[in-house]
Amino acid sequence: SLAMDDFGVEHASMTNLMHVPVDWLKIDRSFIAEVHHNDRVQRLVRSQIAVAACMQIDLIAEGVETQEQADWLREAGCVLQQGFLYSYPIEVADLAARVANWTTDCADHDSGG
Repeated sequence: SLAMDDFGVEHASMTNLMHVPVDWLKIDRSFIAEVHHNDRVQRLVRSQIAVAACMQIDLIAEGVETQEQADWLREAGCVLQQGFLYSYPIEVADLAARVANWTTDCADHDSGG
């Protein structure tokens, strides 16, 4: 699958959506940094979410660092998120253990533990 990184910034524009069959759009971290306290940025991000929905393209927000950003994005309809709130970069060798721990943590949370 193909992802368009930094959607809405520089060359990653809606014009490209007419010509390139992307499967994913990634909202740039520069929008996310301001999303929970800037009305203008909120409107821009909501429009990016709407474009992705209309085009039936999966959307992910980059650079989510605070719970406030995550909550705002989730309420606006962007549930796929990445950033330091969830994890700092890790080595590939550490990925399996991280996923196993994360899966266990989720199971414990779901069971009330």
